[in-house]
Amino acid sequence: ARAMKYLVPALRDLGALLKGRRIAPVELYEAARKSLHFVGYQGLSMIAVSGLDMAAWDALARAAEVTIERRMIAPKWEQSEWGRANLVVYYARLLNGDAAHKYLESLVAKAADDNLLTFSSAGIAGAEQNIFAIDGNTAGAAGIGEMLLQSQGGEIQLLPALPAAWPNGSIKGLCARGGFQVDITWRKGALFSAVITSKRGGSIPVRYAGKVLNLNLRPGEAVHLRLRSFGQHK
Repeated sequence: ARAMKYLVPALRDLGALLKGRRIAPVELYEAARKSLHFVGYQGLSMIAVSGLDMAAWDALARAAEVTIERRMIAPKWEQSEWGRANLVVYYARLLNGDAAHKYLESLVAKAADDNLLTFSSAGIAGAEQNIFAIDGNTAGAAGIGEMLLQSQGGEIQLLPALPAAWPNGSIKGLCARGGFQVDITWRKGALFSAVITSKRGGSIPVRYAGKVLNLNLRPGEAVHLRLRSFGQHK
């Protein structure tokens, strides 16, 4: 909490500084393909949102997003398979589903073979030919999962970064922190139903579209949720 007190204003100022073009991004991040500075945001997003007021959390997210945008236009930036996959996850955590989908498409179209196994492109780091690299597959799959479900910060978020390109769909068996399994169906870009099963029992807040529902489940118990469970109708 003490670190966040100083980190949030610092990142907010950094984002504003970069957006104002008063610091060239290459001066901050020389290494090609690297986005290690953003891993800090990934870690911070594990902290309960209740530890920050929403204005501060939004400022942190926007500052982090600006640093990524500026990083990608740096002269030495090289787009790799894991770089694209990282961007899927980054934008999912930033709740920007359309941006996450953009880089997911890029990963499949530009860094995967016909069998969908990803590769590091020839020319990257001096390679003479494409080199198989599984990290694009694993991180890309993680990104898809986080577009549809997130559970950091002590709560489950349903469809936190659903892109417009996926108006209808369903997924089963997603795992959430705390021993929960989640099945989700959505229609016309909105939640249709969700089934949350607790493997070991416990309480968990469930968030959808800004509304939070508190659940208390016994081991093995499942609860069926609908859009109206969150006070919405469609």
